[in-house]
Amino acid sequence: MNSWYPTDSLEPLKIKLYDIDSQWQLANAPELTPFLDGLRRLEGVPLSYLIADPAALPPESISLFYVDPNWISCLLQGALDLGCRAIHGNVAQRVLAAVGPDLNRPVSGFLLHSRLLRGWPGLTISCAGAGTPLPVLRLERLNDTLLLCLVEGRLDQVTITEPQEGLSLGFTEQAGGALVLELVSLDRGSVGLPLSKRKDVAASFRSDGAPGVLDLRQMALQIQETLNLPPDRRDQFSALDLTAELLKHRCQYTITFQQEADHGN
Repeated sequence: MNSWYPTDSLEPLKIKLYDIDSQWQLANAPELTPFLDGLRRLEGVPLSYLIADPAALPPESISLFYVDPNWISCLLQGALDLGCRAIHGNVAQRVLAAVGPDLNRPVSGFLLHSRLLRGWPGLTISCAGAGTPLPVLRLERLNDTLLLCLVEGRLDQVTITEPQEGLSLGFTEQAGGALVLELVSLDRGSVGLPLSKRKDVAASFRSDGAPGVLDLRQMALQIQETLNLPPDRRDQFSALDLTAELLKHRCQYTITFQQEADHGN
């Protein structure tokens, strides 16, 4: 087996294996639990072991995968073999049974290869399976364009959200320099979400000698008119509604993977 794990991290493990005679004491050595849990999360495993062929993960792509528990079991067994000169009998199996991670719990994840990671280092990632949020075991940038995510459970949905690093207005500049604001929903439960049918309003500026300053009163009227709000809703149009429309909202992209019938164990 190739020696891919940093040797300095094996020293505590070697000491315990050499110094403790009792197999039961060895199995309960506290240093072993975080070490083996880290291996379950593939910590320290080289990238070439995870991606055999770079063509399998081209630029601007995301790939879903499921972790084979048998592969992890062999990884843990090999790590214990590296920690001592010889393991007699079923010591390794007893160690794994006592302090090793539970390999019956499925682990899945994804690899994201994109320039987005370099441009927006604060991207927020959330994962779900069958509509339920999944606990993240590991979320790490392997380099400036490659992200590894491991979750406990069967992953079928990934949501990537633009970082909210500051406040800015949501106007976009069109050909000719005109500024246009794309309106969002003001309905309860969907405030800030895009409308089913896009609606835009042009920026209105004050004409009293203050160039480049928005005319908020005129903007509010334009927004109410474009959204075709009923009279009672227009009477209740508040500064909060105007703020919800004017501010730039974070972009959010959800990717749903189609599950196979059976992934096996």
